[in-house]
Formats: sequence, C-alpha cells, structure tokens
Amino acid sequence: MRKGELHVSVGEVYTMWSNGLFKNNIHRVGKEAKKDRISFPYFTSQGKRTSNPGISPICSDGEEPRFPRVSPKGHVMHYISALTGNDDDRIVN
Repeated sequence: MRKGELHVSVGEVYTMWSNGLFKNNIHRVGKEAKKDRISFPYFTSQGKRTSNPGISPICSDGEEPRFPRVSPKGHVMHYISALTGNDDDRIVN
C-alpha cells in the first residue's frame, strides 16, 4: 500500500453477495508488522431474530449468479456442518 491508500477487507459473504465483484482475501492479524497501522473493524450481520432467508447475489443485467442465495448464519452453519459431518440441509438455510 502507498501512503494515503485505504485497504478494505471484505468477508466471503460479501464476495457472494456482490457476485464476485468484491474479492475476499485471506488475512491474518499479527504483532510482527513492519509499520504501524490503524484498523477500524466493522462487522455486519442480519441478527438472530431475522426471518430473511438470505440475499441473492446482485448481478448486472444479463449476468448469471455465480453463488447461491445466502445469509451470514446459513454460511456459517454450512461450515459448521462440514466440520461436524452433519449434512442436514435444514440447518444451512
């Protein structure tokens, strides 16, 4: 990065919602940074009480969705079910 630039890290769900327009990157926090930096983490969520089944990818006219409709909770549950071996589709939606 050059002086004055802003780096924005987005998560995998934002990559899916933007149909790949915004790319998530693998990032790690470490204490061995060569230079000081300022970080403003901002996390978003639909919350626990929402009945929204997720957001479909936002596509340009004529563009096909590259990702399924997904909610943050459904996305996390997908990974949890993969780790636990529970392939019950009801917990992914």
